[in-house]
Amino acid sequence: MAKPSKDRHGTYKIRKVVPVHLRYIVEKSELKRSLFTKSPNEAKLKAPAVLAELDAIIEKARMRHDSESKITDGVIQALVFNWQAKKATELNSSSANPFVHNIGGCIEINSDAVTLPLDDIDNVFHRCNSKVDDSGKHKDNYCVTPKECIGALKCKADNGVKKIDKAMKQLGETFSDELEQELLGQNLELARDSLNYRKLLVEFAKSYLKICDVAFKKTSVDLSLKHLGEGVVTAVPGDEEHTVESLFAEYCIAKRRRDPDAAEALIKDYSTSINKFIKYSPYHLISNLTKRDIAGFRTILEQLPSTQKKDIKSLSLTGQIELADKNNLPRLSPLTVKNQMMALSGLFTFAKDEGLIDFNPVEGTTRNLTGKIDNSASAAREYRREEIITIFSSKLFTDNYSPKRADYGLAHYWLPLLLYYTGARAEEIAQLDVADVYLNEVYPYFRLTDEGDDQSIKTGISRQVTIHPHLLELGLADYISSLNGSKKLFPKLNRNNEGKYNVQVSKWFGNYLKNDLGIIRGGIKPFHSFRHHFITHLRLANIRPDIQNNITGHSQASAGTGAIYGSYSLEQMSEVINTLPRCF
Repeated sequence: MAKPSKDRHGTYKIRKVVPVHLRYIVEKSELKRSLFTKSPNEAKLKAPAVLAELDAIIEKARMRHDSESKITDGVIQALVFNWQAKKATELNSSSANPFVHNIGGCIEINSDAVTLPLDDIDNVFHRCNSKVDDSGKHKDNYCVTPKECIGALKCKADNGVKKIDKAMKQLGETFSDELEQELLGQNLELARDSLNYRKLLVEFAKSYLKICDVAFKKTSVDLSLKHLGEGVVTAVPGDEEHTVESLFAEYCIAKRRRDPDAAEALIKDYSTSINKFIKYSPYHLISNLTKRDIAGFRTILEQLPSTQKKDIKSLSLTGQIELADKNNLPRLSPLTVKNQMMALSGLFTFAKDEGLIDFNPVEGTTRNLTGKIDNSASAAREYRREEIITIFSSKLFTDNYSPKRADYGLAHYWLPLLLYYTGARAEEIAQLDVADVYLNEVYPYFRLTDEGDDQSIKTGISRQVTIHPHLLELGLADYISSLNGSKKLFPKLNRNNEGKYNVQVSKWFGNYLKNDLGIIRGGIKPFHSFRHHFITHLRLANIRPDIQNNITGHSQASAGTGAIYGSYSLEQMSEVINTLPRCF
């Protein structure tokens, strides 16, 4: 047994050497404790209790060390399986179901606290060996051994250590108590910052998601059985039975076969609403759907926030509603709700036409939706004339001003001009090839198309938009000549993760409006507000709706049946474009 010894002041202390193989846990080579006495007799009396404390620290470290050596991938899977089995038993024997939300018949998996940190971890490892960032710039640091990063659950590139630590902390808040109970049950102990502890957290999270899926299906069956007493017959799935998911897949195949030119645009429009419905009620047999189910979905839509940023979209529908309630966010307008309900109705009309259902359950559920356009909200989204003057009389257009920390070529100069004079969507212009600009025509024009592999058009229909004379006077032809054979009209723009060219320069332009020009009015979208301004000008000029739609690429449905027949000449379009006042 270690004996008390004196320090340089004559006070007795106890020292205990930490075994070499345990020092990485204790983080010391020696443990020391003062006995707070200079009396040898008193020191002898105090020493055993203090020494026992030091022995306990070393023994705890030994247990952790032994546990680390015992923890293999097989042991991890066994621990996870035992915990999973307990949860499955609880789920089967209890009426409570903590794995799902059931709000007014809207069933959703209770997984936000798990899926978000798991997604964050996956994103770190997905990007850790990429040599460029989201804006296309070369990164100063990236991983040359991403497999080692994944194995160690650590990554130094792009602040990966902080991001993973944050995600692990979030998982720990959810699972640490139960995980440590499982470890103690097997006489194991792990440090929370150890690799094996982190591996266990991740595996517990993945197992939790599996349990959530089972819990959701169980709740769905329970609700279906309750509905039986209310006259709703639950069909037994067979070879011909369709869920909403399988119906939409069949719809997409049929649409691409029957109307290949317009299919992609329509599928994209429908998918927004249908994906929300699938989130609301996944794996629902279409033969079981009632107006009551559809009305419940309509109620959910009416409560969703209108802002659909990535972090909000990743939440469950109930999570989005709770966030909107908490932060008083604006909700989907009645017009948007009605449009999304009509998209769902289109899917069930297809099912009815195919003989899969006898009636469309959406019919009659949109009568109380006004579907009126909020003109005040629309006006808030467009640039006012004085803002147009401020923008185009600023240093960006008068003093050859350019971004200090990014190189967009001259896209930051030309994009606002082209958007002002064409009313096009930002990506339609940002993705243009030089070959899409026809200058040597009687009426020069841009051809907006999705024929290139990196090009897309919202409606899937290519169109021509004539070039305003002011753009030619400002040197558009000279700019194109200066590109020296480049394929892209804006070669310095890089696509982001979603394949969009305009995003980074749009963010820069938005900051320029706020910080340099003081344009901070709510509702403005840096590039898209030019489109709103353009459309308002055409309306005030009494341009026919069908001609407006032909220029802006909107659907002709609102212009009447006759609008889909015939064509529009470049001369006719040029006359309309040339009514726009010069921006400076």
